[in-house]
Amino acid sequence: MERRPSGSEQITHGIILLCSLLPLAFFPGLISLYRLPKSALLAFFSAVLCWLWAAGHFRQKDDGSTLPLLAPLLVFLFIAALSLFRSINPYEGANFLFQTILGVSLFWITSTDFETGKLGRFFHWSAIAAGIVSVLGIAQAGNKNMAAQYLLFVLPTVFYLLLCSTNPSREWAYALLAGLITSYFVYTGTRAAWGGAMVGLIGVLTCLALGGRLAKTAWSIPMRKWAFLVGIGAFVITMNVVPPYLFRGFAAQPPRAQLESMLEVEAEGRDRFAIWANSLAVFADHPILGTGKGNFRFIYPVYARRAIEDRSFSPQARAADAHNDYIQLLAETGVLGATSFLLILVFLALRFWKGLRQKPDPKLLAIGFALVAILAEAFWDFPFNLPVPVAFFWIYAGVLWQLTQTHAPKEHQPLRALSSLTIVLATLVATLFSILTFSYVRGEFYYSRGARESYQGRPEEAEKDLTKATAISPLNYRYHFLLGLLLIKMKEYGKAADSIRHSLSLDPYNINALNNLGVAYASAGDTPKAVQAFQTALRIWPRYIEPQKSLGFIYAREGEREKAIRYFQAVLALDASDRQARDSLLALGVIPPGQQR
Repeated sequence: MERRPSGSEQITHGIILLCSLLPLAFFPGLISLYRLPKSALLAFFSAVLCWLWAAGHFRQKDDGSTLPLLAPLLVFLFIAALSLFRSINPYEGANFLFQTILGVSLFWITSTDFETGKLGRFFHWSAIAAGIVSVLGIAQAGNKNMAAQYLLFVLPTVFYLLLCSTNPSREWAYALLAGLITSYFVYTGTRAAWGGAMVGLIGVLTCLALGGRLAKTAWSIPMRKWAFLVGIGAFVITMNVVPPYLFRGFAAQPPRAQLESMLEVEAEGRDRFAIWANSLAVFADHPILGTGKGNFRFIYPVYARRAIEDRSFSPQARAADAHNDYIQLLAETGVLGATSFLLILVFLALRFWKGLRQKPDPKLLAIGFALVAILAEAFWDFPFNLPVPVAFFWIYAGVLWQLTQTHAPKEHQPLRALSSLTIVLATLVATLFSILTFSYVRGEFYYSRGARESYQGRPEEAEKDLTKATAISPLNYRYHFLLGLLLIKMKEYGKAADSIRHSLSLDPYNINALNNLGVAYASAGDTPKAVQAFQTALRIWPRYIEPQKSLGFIYAREGEREKAIRYFQAVLALDASDRQARDSLLALGVIPPGQQR
């Protein structure tokens, strides 16, 4: 009789499949919608795994087990949810909260049902997926920064496979994969990921040294394996040093220049420091619960000049993330959210240290390396705001918990009941998020097509598609913004103002939307409302040229010469080459600065 796989086997195979397929959604060249395939794929797999997990949990009614870290994780999620009640955009915040709930659910699923005996298979298929990612990445088909974040999880596992394999043919295959993946990891030029890898390696070596096992571990590696490592090092150096000098555009700059730039505080670094300082100002104003999970991007325009002027902020670009997940966590969820997450990390660190002291399992070292590396990378980037790193982090944390499990804890019935309720709620949330995400895919399809049609000069078709997108996702501020801009071009100013106001109700400090609203009002002849919209945009960002020019035109038309002159002069102070401002000043009888008589 054919044996049917158990629930744990199905879950284990599902997690392996998820971690093998999810990275392929990195590539917009292969999949036209940029972020959604990752979210949709993650939500679908998570929902299926949650249903399998719930079914297995309720079949085993007498095991008495509860979910690991149940209390601290529930507190963390509760605080994140509580932060949304006074947030600017709770809809967008709920998306990020659902993503976090999916990650925590994957932790519980992995920590309770993943079969650690199949961990080698998990590493094996992850390494193959990472090899595909590397080949496609070198072919310029993907986002290098995001790929580097993902490779932080796989790098230590592929070296584990190489060092622990006893099959000569597989040794060569794993060595090839290790060389390929490491070469692409270096090639990405992602300094935050490089730093994370260095911290991960130092962290693992430090733990081995403190446990008195460093020398023993090093001497236990056969010379054949050391030869592989030396060969991989030579291959990586060759592939990253030679091609940039032979093929134009192969890399942004040679690795030496990238390494040297890690020690420099260049323009990008100064901008990032400004974002951090301003993000801490957000926290200072909202210290307890923050501004709301996932709401950093909506509040930041008000703070872009609070501590240090963020020169990277402009009408064309604004910081959607703080580029430091810990500072952003403080800004979004306050001290309560940051403390609860830190407590979870402390529990995981203690678990890792306890397992390492009992038995230095190489698999545990690989998992520890990956977790420390991504946590270090989060000091300079935002992996915990992206679906793939979130999923991998919590899955790896679950594997760590499984590897260090010594005996089943004895739990009280109330905790068992709370675990059962949590499993039911997690399953329902995963299912709901899966449905919403696929619905959002439909909205994104019409939005993307509408944007393309608008660019190609087909406004009627674009309006139909953008209207359809807003009907599918009425709480998406981007859809209403683009529809309003299109309606301005179509000279339907009343409808444009309605659409832009809807966008501003979800994103009130968007200076571009405020400027567009002013244009719509001014074009419709409602001067007082136009002036109010332009002045609101300038209160948020005084360096914004377009509303200053618009106010100059309005006051010139209204006969308020002094005000018009002041605004046109402000435009020239920001951009001395602005021809419209110069011509307007000449028309008002004022010689612009530098103008010859």
